[in-house]
Amino acid sequence: MTTNYQSKYWGLIYDQMMEQDCREWLDENLAFYRSNLLGVSGPVLECACGTGLFLLPLLADGFDMYGFDMSAAMLSTLKSKAAEQDVNDIDDRISKQGLESFAYKRRFEAAIIPTNTFGMLTTQEAQINTLSNIHEHLAPGGRLILDQRLAGIGDLASNVEGIHGRVHTWVHPESGRPIRQHIDDTRDLGNQLYLNRCSIEYDGEVEEFPMTGRWVFKGEFQLLLQLAGFKRWDAWGTLDGGPLVIALEETSSFWIAYKD
Repeated sequence: MTTNYQSKYWGLIYDQMMEQDCREWLDENLAFYRSNLLGVSGPVLECACGTGLFLLPLLADGFDMYGFDMSAAMLSTLKSKAAEQDVNDIDDRISKQGLESFAYKRRFEAAIIPTNTFGMLTTQEAQINTLSNIHEHLAPGGRLILDQRLAGIGDLASNVEGIHGRVHTWVHPESGRPIRQHIDDTRDLGNQLYLNRCSIEYDGEVEEFPMTGRWVFKGEFQLLLQLAGFKRWDAWGTLDGGPLVIALEETSSFWIAYKD
């Protein structure tokens, strides 16, 4: 069975994808995490740290960052970038682990889940297990900080069939040759799932894998936090602390959940 969101090419194309389509969004979200980590002097855990787009800048800011990811390809790119930035202890800071099962002996003053990564968990069981695991790994008084897109009924109703035939072309960072990505997007309304299929072509080789995501609603996420052991949280609709207003369209949201 092919693992969700797992490709040996992710580490080669992910930063290109984010730079082309999400540069402003990344910069704004990094500012959100920076501002809400102010005053944190203890260790900080980034869940699903990928290529280090957040971990490395926050580490450079002086935060005691640790991270994990399921993708060996993404972690390989993170290590290469860390070497270029003269981060000599990166092997002690990152590891290959999963959201539901990660384990550390230390406790963290804060944990972060940037870039809507929580949506990659495809069942409520996985969502609760992940939040419970994070809660267990937070020190008393610790906080979970994350951003996520909340589902919009109008968007879902107007695009039940999804989008088919999207094609993107990226560049292999070593060979300079094209890496072509094809995405077909369908929906499973009964299980709240985006059933994306991705194929990547490079030098005559084709790799296919799923990119399944699960959308979540505001009240549903609050219940998930409660089930995981969190009793207090704040939520905003803008990066600068504006109210979270739910509309027919997909809504950006920013959360801090506190461990008592």
